[in-house]
Amino acid sequence: MKNFVQPGDVLDYTPTAAVEGGTPVALGKRVGVVVNSLAANQLGAVRVSGVAVLPKVAADVLGQGDLVYLTAEGLITKTATSNTPAGYAAYPAAADAATVSVQLNG
Repeated sequence: MKNFVQPGDVLDYTPTAAVEGGTPVALGKRVGVVVNSLAANQLGAVRVSGVAVLPKVAADVLGQGDLVYLTAEGLITKTATSNTPAGYAAYPAAADAATVSVQLNG
């Protein structure tokens, strides 16, 4: 196919501030996870599909398949208001869990 560009599970990304590898970031109305640590204005990669273990809001109880969102603080939450769609909980996460496995929106 002559108009094919790339598979699309990893995209180029240039942060405005330094960001550590594994950090979830908002890409407009979607979320990706930085593959390797990047300095400010350094071109790198962000994964936009697949399952990633991400930090979550401590009080949230998430069931498998629940829609999840990224807060401005970089945490996964079940609260949609003022947050960026991230995907859904790939597995349940209890209130005391520090992380949740997220199937990214892609």
